[in-house]
Amino acid sequence: MILRVSEVRRCVSACNELAGSPGTPPSRSFELPFFLRHNAFGSLMTAFKTLNLEADLPTVDEARRRLIDELRQAKQSGVLAIKVIHGYGSTGKGGALRPALRKSLLLRKKEGLVSRVIFGEKWNVFEEDARYAIERCPELRSDRDLNHSNEGITIAVLV
Repeated sequence: MILRVSEVRRCVSACNELAGSPGTPPSRSFELPFFLRHNAFGSLMTAFKTLNLEADLPTVDEARRRLIDELRQAKQSGVLAIKVIHGYGSTGKGGALRPALRKSLLLRKKEGLVSRVIFGEKWNVFEEDARYAIERCPELRSDRDLNHSNEGITIAVLV
């Protein structure tokens, strides 16, 4: 039987929740084996990644290329979700990035690289897609933009 890294992470997370439940010894904690926590190069893997495309003010084409490259690389690394920071337009360049990158993410969804695209203004626990993303990648619970209606970000949940 072959398990995906995301499935193993969910099992470990469930075990840790049970370990903290009443009636179980609190000292017991489960951890992923080294080969599931690290990629082929020995770097620590994470289920959630932030990609700041606004920082160096790239052109739309440069930002789009970086986004697609990062999505593919993240999928290969076992990353479950990416928070894309594109800005919301107050600096001029961000005004072009936001719609272009959101459109690109929606195209990646049609291609099957991304399963959900959640715009920052919909990034709250009352939205079905956001709840799905948090269930799939529990690390997203601690995202500082959750429930803050930030138009300058978009969350992409990878397939």
